[in-house]
Amino acid sequence: MKRFIYIMASLFVLVIFARVNAHADSATITPEDRGAIIDLIAHYGHTFDRRDGEGMANLFTDDGEWLAFPNEVKEPVITLKGRKEIAVFANDRQENFRKVGIVTKHFMLNTVMEITSPTRVKTSSMALITWQRPTMGDPKPVPVQGGYYNHIIVKQDGEWKFQQIEVRTSGVYTPQEQYGDKLDTAE
Repeated sequence: MKRFIYIMASLFVLVIFARVNAHADSATITPEDRGAIIDLIAHYGHTFDRRDGEGMANLFTDDGEWLAFPNEVKEPVITLKGRKEIAVFANDRQENFRKVGIVTKHFMLNTVMEITSPTRVKTSSMALITWQRPTMGDPKPVPVQGGYYNHIIVKQDGEWKFQQIEVRTSGVYTPQEQYGDKLDTAE
């Protein structure tokens, strides 16, 4: 009887360890993947700030989504679906900034990652967004938004892409809010 109990206990422990190890193996990514994900997040800010809407949109899956929740609203005030909508929005927004001499900078910091599978992760990055107007006599960067960018990132055809970005920041969102009467066009 003791031998039977020992065998059953051993089998139980083996089954538990097998399940734990199977789950751990399915929820890991390589260091190269981790680096690619961090690079993807950095490229988001760089492409937007360099006024490359198409480049930014290409960081998303074909059906990717971009949602904006400014100033802690519960429902998104902007929902973009697909690369075309994302590119048009980014290009239009940057064109409006260009007209009034605003240069944007997105600082994506302290990214944390939840690995849900070897091809899917959820990340959250602290964000600080600054504006400056170097050609308008206002070269000092000014923080205008702070908060979090939450991402769902998937690996498709060997590349990591945004499936969804939730922008959850607080601050000012239009040049008029920031500069008021001092807003002249750069044209």
